[in-house]
Amino acid sequence: MSNQTAEKPALHDGQPSRGSRQDRNHSENMKIKIAIAFKGTFKSIEAEAVTIWGIPFGIHRTPGRSGWSVTHPYTGLALQSGAATREKARQSVEDSIGAYGNEKVSALLAARPQAPPVNTLEPYTEPVLEATVKPDLTRIVDLIAETCGGLDSRERVAVLRALNSRTGQLKAKSPSAFGDSDERLAAAAWQGLQPNGYKLGMVTIFAIGHHADSQALWSKLTRFQWPAAFDKDKAALVAAGVW
Repeated sequence: MSNQTAEKPALHDGQPSRGSRQDRNHSENMKIKIAIAFKGTFKSIEAEAVTIWGIPFGIHRTPGRSGWSVTHPYTGLALQSGAATREKARQSVEDSIGAYGNEKVSALLAARPQAPPVNTLEPYTEPVLEATVKPDLTRIVDLIAETCGGLDSRERVAVLRALNSRTGQLKAKSPSAFGDSDERLAAAAWQGLQPNGYKLGMVTIFAIGHHADSQALWSKLTRFQWPAAFDKDKAALVAAGVW
């Protein structure tokens, strides 16, 4: 389909015919390539041709997210996107044009810049989502234990509680040093592993020092300079070259 030679639909007393049911069914079953505006450029996409209030459109899957879109093929403008179903997408546009007036909608579309010829556009393709690899927390704890000379079973659990299970980095906030003994031990692990000195809490460290088990773990860990990657914010600053 070439949008340079396609004829614009005729108007009929301000309210064009929606077409007979036979015409509508025929057009909706016809696959066409249309231009769509997408992230500051144009792409081509396969759509079902449909005429709504005498204006040609293409109905297609919404690019980049779930749902259905209704796009004007000459301009690439989507009048509806992300609708739950194909019929809801069409109905939304049909209701909007009916309420606003098809002459006004046609005039607005005619005044917009034309999309490039569809045969000159690259087809839209869905991006391939990379699988997120979960960190091996057990291996991280093993490496920490090897570095500091060993961890007992409670200390290993405390280190696990200090880590974010999705990233393998330290959690955004330290566990509380004023909770139960397990929470306090996790706070000692977090403070002892924290490579970002700006996040160390003196009150928390003071509280840790009042209990032999948490003081021992904190002392065992704080003797080492842990990787910047353990802290999300410091890692970002190091990567940006500003730390």
